[in-house]
Amino acid sequence: MSSVARPQGEVKKWRVIVFVIVAGLLALLALYAGVFNLLLLPGQSGFPSEVHLWHQAQSGALTALLLGDSLLALLWRPQRKPLLAQFVILSLAIFSLGFATVSGFGFLPIVLGIGIVLIGIFAAAYPSLRGLVSFSREGAFSLTLLALSLLAAVFLAPIAWRELHYQWAGAIAHDEHSLNYHWLTSVLLAVLLVLAGVLTSTRRPGWQVLGLITGVTYLYLGIMALLLPYYAGSWGVIGGIVGLLAGLATPGVSTLVTLITYVIVTVEPGLSSADPLIVAGSIANSYFSVPFSTESVVPVAATTVPVISYVFPPAANNGAANTRLIPVSK
Repeated sequence: MSSVARPQGEVKKWRVIVFVIVAGLLALLALYAGVFNLLLLPGQSGFPSEVHLWHQAQSGALTALLLGDSLLALLWRPQRKPLLAQFVILSLAIFSLGFATVSGFGFLPIVLGIGIVLIGIFAAAYPSLRGLVSFSREGAFSLTLLALSLLAAVFLAPIAWRELHYQWAGAIAHDEHSLNYHWLTSVLLAVLLVLAGVLTSTRRPGWQVLGLITGVTYLYLGIMALLLPYYAGSWGVIGGIVGLLAGLATPGVSTLVTLITYVIVTVEPGLSSADPLIVAGSIANSYFSVPFSTESVVPVAATTVPVISYVFPPAANNGAANTRLIPVSK
């Protein structure tokens, strides 16, 4: 049996404990560095005034959402999420290499050395070393997710290239954004977003969690872009809308939205509707396939609730045509 598919009990317990300690410390570090920026709290280091709010939001998204949440997700059954571990390693490599080589302030070997040390400790502590170099997948490679990632790259590439030039020029001119590495942070964030999307499309173990984290990050950045459309470096209104669409299109977020909508449509009887229905029988959502038997009023507002595909299997110990939809007059 491959190490990727091992149950939790077959991995040496002490290795799991050691990794949880290492990943937990790194998660605390990432969250401490990013959660206050994520909330746009004033007085944070590197963001001396409100002019930098968009860059502050980007910094929080990079450290707290992408890195911090990935590390937190690895605290539970880490050997079952090798894709997340690979993403963390690649992120640390890109982060340290970027700050060491393209910041505009010359080569910074100390930053590169710190990155190498962190990657070495993280990889050595991971419970399943074989999983870090394995390419086994839970399903077929998703061309749809890959296409969405490439579309995101098309959108983000010109922004990243422009802001990399801003970083270099600002380093020479002693621009406040460049001195605080704002433009470089924006470039690295774009690279990691595309990387996360491409890795998710491989459907390696852990891809659902990485997809959810990526989608939430896009949603956050889309909302911030709409709230801060005229701040330096902001994606603007159009970019904010694109960010929201990208977030909603990712598998984890779209599944979560489907679940919430399913609960609202099938459970909540208080919604107003022009055509309430009484649904009796066994209903199973096409995504989750959790059948249940019930009899309740289901108000369906076609103008406000997204359409979900349902499967109506026969209820247990009943006839094949046990499900019935009865219109109710108001």
